[in-house]
Amino acid sequence: GLFPINETELGLYALDVSGHGVSAALMTARLAGLLSAQSADENLVLKREKSGRLVPRDLGDVLREMNHLLLREIETDHYATLFLAVLNLRSGKMQIAKAGYPPALILRKKGRVQVLDCGGMPIGLIEGAEYRSFGAHIRSGDRLLVVSDGITETMSPDGKLLETPGLSHWLKENAARAAPDVLPQLFQDARAYSGKSRLDDDVSGLVLDFQR
Repeated sequence: GLFPINETELGLYALDVSGHGVSAALMTARLAGLLSAQSADENLVLKREKSGRLVPRDLGDVLREMNHLLLREIETDHYATLFLAVLNLRSGKMQIAKAGYPPALILRKKGRVQVLDCGGMPIGLIEGAEYRSFGAHIRSGDRLLVVSDGITETMSPDGKLLETPGLSHWLKENAARAAPDVLPQLFQDARAYSGKSRLDDDVSGLVLDFQR
């Protein structure tokens, strides 16, 4: 999902709740509601300055608060992994925090893939878990790809996991694809890699092409 913050900044997130079925879907909706674009004053990422302008909080603090909420105020056996970022649409600078989510990838304009892999454990497991934000920089012509572990943990018939190196290779090989075609093709190719008509886990993802 995504949510506007102010005239120059955009929030991005990818969320994966453990388990399957109705209870997992309801928990996903509840956590996504904490990052809602519909009610800025209830979005955990945002704070309002005295002028009234919305600005982002430190994303490590946001994940710590979400972890506390999941453990203390939301009665559930589920835990969640999360990728959370704030992108400056003018400079391309990003603030990122991760909670157990697979590494995000940036495909650079010249073809190199940068792996963004710095983050804490899933939220909803341990009270007091530490989360820290880190920075990255996306430039014009770059592509950001974030996918759930249903993709990175796809296993071939001979038992080999796709993992981040395999996904990085796929991203480079499919650099010419238009952004709307990336995820459908990735999901199709992941099924082909597994040798099955459908994947064992649910999958989701986010693709962003940065142009300015």
